[in-house]
Amino acid sequence: MQRSSSSSSSAKRLSAAERKGAAERWIGLLKNGTQLDAWGQVLEAGEEYTELASDIGSMYSRLDSREKDILHRIVLCLSARVQAIQSPAIGTAQTQVTSQDLVQLETTIETLMTTAPLPAYATAASACGAPPDTFGNSPLNRGSFSASSSLNPANWFGGGGTGSLVSGAWSSASSRAPNPPQGPVLVDAEPAIMFPIPNFKWQHANPIVPQPAEICEGADAQTEIQTTHAALTSVKGTVVVLKVDKIGLKDAETYIDPFLTVLVADARGAVVDSHDTPLNIAEKRATHVHFGNHAVFLRMSFEDMQRNGCSIFFEFKHYKPKKKKISTRCWCFMELGELRKDEESVLELYHKPTDLKKKKINLHSVKPLYFHVRPSFMN
Repeated sequence: MQRSSSSSSSAKRLSAAERKGAAERWIGLLKNGTQLDAWGQVLEAGEEYTELASDIGSMYSRLDSREKDILHRIVLCLSARVQAIQSPAIGTAQTQVTSQDLVQLETTIETLMTTAPLPAYATAASACGAPPDTFGNSPLNRGSFSASSSLNPANWFGGGGTGSLVSGAWSSASSRAPNPPQGPVLVDAEPAIMFPIPNFKWQHANPIVPQPAEICEGADAQTEIQTTHAALTSVKGTVVVLKVDKIGLKDAETYIDPFLTVLVADARGAVVDSHDTPLNIAEKRATHVHFGNHAVFLRMSFEDMQRNGCSIFFEFKHYKPKKKKISTRCWCFMELGELRKDEESVLELYHKPTDLKKKKINLHSVKPLYFHVRPSFMN
């Protein structure tokens, strides 16, 4: 498996001009809301807060995990304030989000949106202690590996294994090959932003859900922010989010109703979590089936997966009308030590059936066609 520095996706990251425009628009809405709130026009203030939360939600899919984390908190603060306006008898100024609290978020938004994020490859490479070009452009060749030793991430990156990259860019004997951390790379090279409003005031709020008329091109992003909130409230620990991008297949256009099954299996090969992507998101092209960076939120925390020796598996499935059944075409997997925050991972594809114990893995094709996924983490 190769961690690529590619940042291509169907939802492109915000440009500097878009970030600046969003910051100005959001701060303007926030100022309008807090001024109306201070004047006692609380219903009008609530409308401004709702519009702001909705606008943030419409851009959610174009943000990195650090920005999502902070803006998710801001949306919850806005939601908590709207709920306090609607139920003024519940709580006090000490326990509720107030208009004075929200004023403090102006600086938070400005700092977050006017500080250009580093490219994902730079952050990840720095966290691994490696220069940005260390990882090359090809996935790790697992086809000839034994399950007992070579499937240990430490062996792939200079820990004693015999494998090498398909491209031959470097091998396990190379002095440039880093030993990656055994866990998600949560290190940010960007300056930390201290959130000004205490958690207890907003952490139990439900995020604002805009009216159907307000949901247009931002519908997927709005769904993601709600799903994010549900995952953060149900998973105790680090939430693992997998953005599934595309899978490379020479006959990609021939598959009927293609979808992905994402599995988490423990060290014994027992499935402990399972997800299917929706059928209506797949877009078939000449040599790839695209999934629009659909976000899969695992129900098991990273810490629990680590304790149970889990791995993450991806199965590509499709419908066979003649046999009237769903069939698995190919599969791939990731070890936890391979997860890199907001960085594209390119995985080799293997012949079916899926081997959750990883004892027999054979390449699906010799063609340079792979599975593309971008992991992320939230607390």
